[in-house]
Amino acid sequence: METLFKFSVIRRFLNKIYKKIGIKYSGAHILRHTFAKSMIAKNVNIVTVKELLGHANIQTTMIYTNPNQKEVQKAYLNAIK
Repeated sequence: METLFKFSVIRRFLNKIYKKIGIKYSGAHILRHTFAKSMIAKNVNIVTVKELLGHANIQTTMIYTNPNQKEVQKAYLNAIK
């Protein structure tokens, strides 16, 4: 899969945004996590998410499927209704 932008351009752009809104730069990789978790939350097939992220191995993509504490609690509460 081809990339549209060089990583250095994205990093500089994000660094400017982070500075402007007053938060410490935490890297661009957080955007991949956000994207992947959003796709998974919308029930996009994990193989599709794998392809969109450019992962060679589905196990790498599975890292993004770990639910946070709120998701676990919500699933539990829905299950016991």
